[in-house]
Amino acid sequence: MRERLDRRALLALIGAAVGAGCNGRDPESDTDVTTATPPATPTATATPPPAEFRIAYEHPTNVEVGQTVTITVTVTNTGGRAAAFGASPSVTRPSDTRRTGPRQELGAIAPGETVTVTSPVYDLDYLGRYTFRFGASAPATTIRTRPATLAWDRAYQVPPGYQLRVGAPELRQTYSYVTPDGIDQERADPGEQWAFVPIEVANPTDDATTAPAADDFTLFPSDTPYDRTALTEQPIYQGQPYVATTLQPERKHRGYIPYAIPAGSTVDDVRIVWAAPVGGGTVAVSWQSAGLPPYRGD
Repeated sequence: MRERLDRRALLALIGAAVGAGCNGRDPESDTDVTTATPPATPTATATPPPAEFRIAYEHPTNVEVGQTVTITVTVTNTGGRAAAFGASPSVTRPSDTRRTGPRQELGAIAPGETVTVTSPVYDLDYLGRYTFRFGASAPATTIRTRPATLAWDRAYQVPPGYQLRVGAPELRQTYSYVTPDGIDQERADPGEQWAFVPIEVANPTDDATTAPAADDFTLFPSDTPYDRTALTEQPIYQGQPYVATTLQPERKHRGYIPYAIPAGSTVDDVRIVWAAPVGGGTVAVSWQSAGLPPYRGD
């Protein structure tokens, strides 16, 4: 008869086997098995990106010729490290000549910090485009100039140094002149009238200068340009005709320029435009009544 294994002995054998598997003992070699824990990998410290600067400008984009402007420059460090920043402002004129100002040091700028600086004062003496940079590699910004618009009798300072003033035209259907027999009258052609425009040039400098030519002045009734006309006789009571001349220091030169324009025109309808190359560029100025829109040059 097969002997039965005692139940209590069987449970003891099973418990011994389970215990051997749980305590890390190798049943084949009767040695303890230890599982090694790998060492922790040190976390690398991220290197912040270098400093990087963004430059922005604030200024008017279109101004009358003869104005002065300054440009507000903002420099922002968009990188990850502080760094010093400095640059030299420069402006390129319509003649493509460039002027560079002294270098401006802004010091160390921290990441995310913005520093604001103001440019030198720039004289926009000529028609065209002025290009500004704060640093040779910086982005450029542009200011355009348009003709200046003045009220009658206002003086304009021309870059070479003289001052130019234009008065309101005197509109006449007739003018008087002297003959060997006395005084006679000249009448305008049908549908026309004469406009006598007073011109004054002053030289406040210490050097002699040349006054602008009469042909540089154009009269505009509405949008149609009219050049000066030649009179058959010399009017009296109008002074002397305007002619270009050499103007000595501290002297003034006055005269009138005659135009033949449509008879229906009034002083409020017309403007006198002077446009000429002077110095390092071209200048254009319009003298006119307040009701007319600014002269755009086209």
